[in-house]
Amino acid sequence: MNEKLSRRRFLRGIGALAAGSALAACAPQTVIVKETVEVEKEVVVTQEVEKVVKETVIVAGTPQVVEKTVKETVVVEVAPPSAEELLQNLPDKLGSPDHARGWKTILPEMPAGYPLAEPVVINCTRRLDQQSRFCEGDDFDNNPWSRMIKELFNVDYRTAWTWSTGDEANQKYNLAMASGDMPDFLETVPETIFVKMVEADLLEDITDAYDAYASPRWKAIWREYGDLPWTWSRVDGRLFGLSRVEDLAHNDCILWYREDWLEKVGMSVPTTIDELHDVALAFKEADLGLGAAGTTIGLLASESYSNTWYGSLDSIWGGFGYIPFHWQPEGDDLMYGAIRPEVKEALTLLNQWYNEGIFRKDFYTLTTSQALSDVSSASCGLHFTPSWGANRDTVVNDPECVWKFADIPT
Repeated sequence: MNEKLSRRRFLRGIGALAAGSALAACAPQTVIVKETVEVEKEVVVTQEVEKVVKETVIVAGTPQVVEKTVKETVVVEVAPPSAEELLQNLPDKLGSPDHARGWKTILPEMPAGYPLAEPVVINCTRRLDQQSRFCEGDDFDNNPWSRMIKELFNVDYRTAWTWSTGDEANQKYNLAMASGDMPDFLETVPETIFVKMVEADLLEDITDAYDAYASPRWKAIWREYGDLPWTWSRVDGRLFGLSRVEDLAHNDCILWYREDWLEKVGMSVPTTIDELHDVALAFKEADLGLGAAGTTIGLLASESYSNTWYGSLDSIWGGFGYIPFHWQPEGDDLMYGAIRPEVKEALTLLNQWYNEGIFRKDFYTLTTSQALSDVSSASCGLHFTPSWGANRDTVVNDPECVWKFADIPT
């Protein structure tokens, strides 16, 4: 059976099937660029079998029935290998298959026709930051996930270029549009540039591809949320990208604290904002960090001092009722949080903490990623970060470090 598979059709299919690895209910989205290169795919499933047949022959004038064995090539129905079977020979063990608790990695459903007979290369953009690290010998294009995708689909993702900050993303995506040098697959496109790309007819309409090829399990999960997952990527009723989505609790902050520092200052886990202040100040005054004298940070903060993805202060602002730089309900209307009187109370408190040295003196000049290095360098004792926020590098730099987490102080 011969079947022509266009690159456009393939990109539609694999984008809807494998893009879940890049899936925050936030503005950026992953998009696929138009291209029409044709490749050939040939699939032949046959098997040689032996069959016993009976024949009537004449022996010495007498008919006799004899049996003989013949070989025959037949087309057979062979169940396609499961994802687990395809990956069983890979050196990388996904998840924790031998863990005593029986943890298991849920692998994707294998669509018909995969792995492809011929390899397909998809060029893509990639977001990275200073925390991006790989095991020795691995990189963006060769790692456990890329090897899994290669084995399951016969697809190679190749990094066309990377970006880190929002300004760098804007610059590189604008340059790509101007030069016409657009990779096949674009990760986390700023929403204003995404609209420009749609208007310039640079992006593939994936509406029909999503309906035809997306995993039924994936579609069932997204269907529970109606139109919400498509808020950022549907234009005039058509889909031009896959909105990035995540678990609703993924970015809910908890309080991370250095338990070893807490023991050194002889204090308990803070349960109120006043206690948080006392612990942070004690960490600062005891100067427990590994940096130069007097550089210990009690509580992490950055230029995004209202809310951000790591080391956020929204838990403090929220204790007073409002997050400053957001629109929030006021009767039948909306009010900008920064002008509410409650915000002045929180601001007065944080200003007091700053003057006492609880925050780094120049915190307002640091991006979130830069502030994160204060945690990894073992200079900071407290930070409000989601459940994934314990920092491995702190333990590497300070083997005595013990991170634990607690509820947000009231």
